[in-house]
Amino acid sequence: MFKSYSWEIKSDLDKILKNYLGETRIKFFVEKVLFSSREPHIPLTGGHLNQPDDLEEATFSLTNVRLNFDHVIAFTEKILTKKKHLNLMLDLGKLSFQLGELNLSLEINSQVLSNTAGQPGFKYERVSAYLQLFRVYGFQAKWKEALAYAKQANSLLKLPKDQLRFAQLENYYGATDLNRGELDNALKHFNSAQNLMKGKRSPELRADISNNLGVLHTIRGELTSALVYFNEALKIYRRMKVNTKITMIYHNLGMVHFKNKNYDKSITEYHKSLRLSRSSNNVAVLAILYVAMSHVYISSDDLISAAKLLEKSFEIGNKINDRLSIADTYKLKGVLERLRKNYELAENFLLMSYRLNNELNNKLNFAESNFELGILYHELNNKADAKKHFKIAYKHFKKIGAKFELETIDSYLN
Repeated sequence: MFKSYSWEIKSDLDKILKNYLGETRIKFFVEKVLFSSREPHIPLTGGHLNQPDDLEEATFSLTNVRLNFDHVIAFTEKILTKKKHLNLMLDLGKLSFQLGELNLSLEINSQVLSNTAGQPGFKYERVSAYLQLFRVYGFQAKWKEALAYAKQANSLLKLPKDQLRFAQLENYYGATDLNRGELDNALKHFNSAQNLMKGKRSPELRADISNNLGVLHTIRGELTSALVYFNEALKIYRRMKVNTKITMIYHNLGMVHFKNKNYDKSITEYHKSLRLSRSSNNVAVLAILYVAMSHVYISSDDLISAAKLLEKSFEIGNKINDRLSIADTYKLKGVLERLRKNYELAENFLLMSYRLNNELNNKLNFAESNFELGILYHELNNKADAKKHFKIAYKHFKKIGAKFELETIDSYLN
């Protein structure tokens, strides 16, 4: 539909519009509103900026997302019933989150809550908004705010009528614990979600849970099980054409191959994710993808490529306030500088990652920061500090069952 647009969220946005508008209205909207809003009479050359590419890529793309989503919301408000319009907004809020436009997702879902306050006929719209806000704040590692919205959603639901929504809530709880490195709690929530889904048909939610279970098994080094879960999820996402989530699966498959030290296969999967995330404007995935790719290049001794990717990751992570990816970027910058033998700079980057992960209460990433500090101090022959940080890392890795990391620490301590 949006053939003249260089960025391609078109399939996901097309799908949303087709759910709410007829072909005639869509055609009118695209031609008279979206295309007209691009100001074709303004020349693209001249002035100080010769081409749109002179603008920073991620910022330019996100501006387009906000502009077009705002157009959709304004245009449809006058022709849809309130209930349909609220559900369209919720779909846009969900897509905003998947594209990494966290502030826009926050605004859209907050507006849904504001527009339904004190109105009993919009219970499920409020639940959906609460759940999405739970995800937005969880993504930014703002656990207190995230869990407060989860509690609000939970208070509106009742079994057995809302069984699927409880399953969705349990999956989000599990994903939050997974991001915090609380793997045992995460597994309990995922199992609960699967039990709640028995006899229910919701393929995308089933795939979401499988993807999360794949991540959990990857962290624990149970890579055969992880591949099974990722391939299950990928099959469903492909059938449903959910490109934003297919992008994440390719990233996760890259992580599995990286753990197996199969760097060629890892980079192949990461490049699949990169192509799809760029075409779908999935900025949130780009931030963590650049970190993951830099790790492969560091392990392959291509420090120049790794450094470039870390700069990209930091820039995007900072723009969308993804503090977890920022902490990861600091950690790998520390590793990079250690390999360059810039030890003071390496130590400072690693201490920055250590501090931020501790502040975010992210046990897994905190363990990884301690692990890298242990290696640095071991290389500097600072045995006392090396042992201290290795022991902290060992404690957390043992709790979550991270086999590969435990074996590596044992090789340093023994």
